[in-house]
Amino acid sequence: MVAGLFLAFPAILPASVTLIEKHEMSMKRRAGFEGRRRGRAVAGVYVNGTAIGSLGLLVFAAMSWELMTREPA
Repeated sequence: MVAGLFLAFPAILPASVTLIEKHEMSMKRRAGFEGRRRGRAVAGVYVNGTAIGSLGLLVFAAMSWELMTREPA
């Protein structure tokens, strides 16, 4: 089950970032601006947050693994 999440992650992230970029660009276009830089900047913030969250998940998994092997259920 967990392996499936890691396999799906590379497919889900680019799709969601592309949608975020398009949404921001369309909002800026409605206001009369091009919006390309804004769209890319917002998408970059989401990617950074995802990377930090992934690192946190890896640390949690390593700590859980270590604690589960030391203590009985």
